[in-house]
Amino acid sequence: MTFLAPRVKSVLAFISAGFLSATLLQAATAPPASAASCVWLRYADEAPKRASARADLATICLIQAERAKRGLPPIPHTVSLRGQPPQPLPLAAQRHVEAAVTQKWWGPGKDPHRNPLTGSYIDDRIRDAGFCPGRKPSTGEITYTGWGGQGTPRAAVTWWMNSPTHRDIILGKNTTWNNYGIATWPDVADKAGIGQNGAGTYVMDFGYCPR
Repeated sequence: MTFLAPRVKSVLAFISAGFLSATLLQAATAPPASAASCVWLRYADEAPKRASARADLATICLIQAERAKRGLPPIPHTVSLRGQPPQPLPLAAQRHVEAAVTQKWWGPGKDPHRNPLTGSYIDDRIRDAGFCPGRKPSTGEITYTGWGGQGTPRAAVTWWMNSPTHRDIILGKNTTWNNYGIATWPDVADKAGIGQNGAGTYVMDFGYCPR
């Protein structure tokens, strides 16, 4: 299985991974920072499922809980009401996870943040999705793909927190995130995992838009 390291770039931008599960994560409120009070943690050890936001929400619970352990506030999240267009960061993450599982270019020595067909990079995707128009945002991305029992939200967040660069992005070491978007998908982004059970691919985009 493949666990991919992040890149650092942009105007204070960090880069690395996670797909918005088809439905309406945007219409849900952000989960609480406390792992103990987050009902979605019951799905933290299940791989993503199609047309379900459970893996997305479980991943967010785990991320916010890691921040809470260190005395950090939860990252805010702007939600869309039913019938409204999706928010930019979830849209950027969704587009990237869909491309990743379709093209399956991730793997050792590959850059999971640059689409080899389009050449798009994290800043391009987030800008094209409409985040922070007319200003210079800070952005970050973390990515993960796993299978064979390692495709779950807990496996993704555990790996990220054991990687110094990913951990710094999650904890906002060099910037204070004021929004995020997450997308998960029940498939792999690395050809080595094709046909394996328990697959999951994750893209999580972080942003700070100056007021």
